[in-house]
Amino acid sequence: MQGEPRVEEVERELRAQIELAVKEIPQVSHLSNHMGTATSRPDLRELVDRLAAEYKLPINVPGLKRMPAWGPNEMSASQREQALVGLLEKLDGGLYMLVEHPGLDTEEMRAIGHEGYRNVASHRDAVTKAFCSAKVKQAIEKRNIRLVSYRDVLSG
Repeated sequence: MQGEPRVEEVERELRAQIELAVKEIPQVSHLSNHMGTATSRPDLRELVDRLAAEYKLPINVPGLKRMPAWGPNEMSASQREQALVGLLEKLDGGLYMLVEHPGLDTEEMRAIGHEGYRNVASHRDAVTKAFCSAKVKQAIEKRNIRLVSYRDVLSG
């Protein structure tokens, strides 16, 4: 059926991606099911779990909470900064993951987009500015938030 990938094809593709990542990026620490595509069906989820075990690259971090969204894509850098500070100030204890796509407003980035998300460059540029903002850094310091990587978390 068209649009329904066969598990064997998905396995070949994921294996090729993992092999390339491990070869080119020595510090690879985990697998990601970016946007949920690779785990959208039970058979694909089983495949990803099997590959994670085989390559000793976890896909899940126990106890990890995903931070809530922090505003629509159309927000300016200052609005995004304010939203992120507000979000950080409201976090309760625990381990959180913030998923974003920082970038810069460049000609190349302006060429990226699709129906419903045409402002990729300005959105990602605003994310970068918020991440680098002195106000965000102050909020992190004030709340005693420790920034960690997957490797930090997984190694205990």
